[in-house]
Amino acid sequence: MAFAEIEKFIDTPVKRYSSGMYVRLAFAVAAHLEPEILLVDEVLAVGDVGFQKKCLGKMGDVAKEGRTVLFVSHNMAAIKNLCERALLLNDGRLVLDASAGHTIAQYLDQNLLKGAVALVSEIKTRMYGRIRKKNPYIRFQEIALLDSSGIPRNLFYSDENIVVSVTFECLQPVQDLRVKVYIVDENNVPILATQNVDDPNVITNFYHLAPGFFNASCNLPGNTFGGRLFFLTVHLAYPRIENLYVDKILEFKIEFRGYNNVHYGSDAEVFIRPQLNWTVQPAQSEELGNHAR
Repeated sequence: MAFAEIEKFIDTPVKRYSSGMYVRLAFAVAAHLEPEILLVDEVLAVGDVGFQKKCLGKMGDVAKEGRTVLFVSHNMAAIKNLCERALLLNDGRLVLDASAGHTIAQYLDQNLLKGAVALVSEIKTRMYGRIRKKNPYIRFQEIALLDSSGIPRNLFYSDENIVVSVTFECLQPVQDLRVKVYIVDENNVPILATQNVDDPNVITNFYHLAPGFFNASCNLPGNTFGGRLFFLTVHLAYPRIENLYVDKILEFKIEFRGYNNVHYGSDAEVFIRPQLNWTVQPAQSEELGNHAR
């Protein structure tokens, strides 16, 4: 009861527990029975951060004692920290049995395409929110990475502009459509985010859309990124009605050119490397410590 942190509900019938309380108690009981195999299915989906850390610590202790922990989760960070070996399942079938790092990379790259253009037949959208599958409102047609001349590319110099182009179809009238673009790392962690409604001019143009094909594009300005490999995630949303998203659909490489003909070494390999304004000038002795005061 102490581990589950529900001591004050000790006299409450379990049938009246919330789903979160029930899972916390179930995990606490299972983890303290010293089983040979501990099967944990999405237990980290409930509870606060403190309880999640406690669960991870307990599973780590069980593993160190030589017993087996079978941990089922969509939390990639937890899998990476807890597991040495991971299995990737798809529709109930085993796809991969390898090290945790290798399996996570395969899972996150399931949608990744080679090249700079993703066509409608190649875009595997995932959906969330209230979905009308039999009568959809929106769907992707094409996602592309282009240079300033409109040519598809996935290799850019750091001082070049990159255009993200998203073509979609409205199958029914749509209001307040959102096109969201995320630049992410290899683990699908967002580095940069933007969406069409950030631009006040686009809010007016995109508020009422009749059925038909449309294109939304945004310009990622040069002198923003460092020399790394980046990935593109795109969301298409009709708020509160239908939401589609594709994770890590395309990748692009930036070669950092640097500024002012200066050699930068490894610090050019960071994700964000903008050219910022600096001032360097002599500091008077009487000025030293002014900022601290």
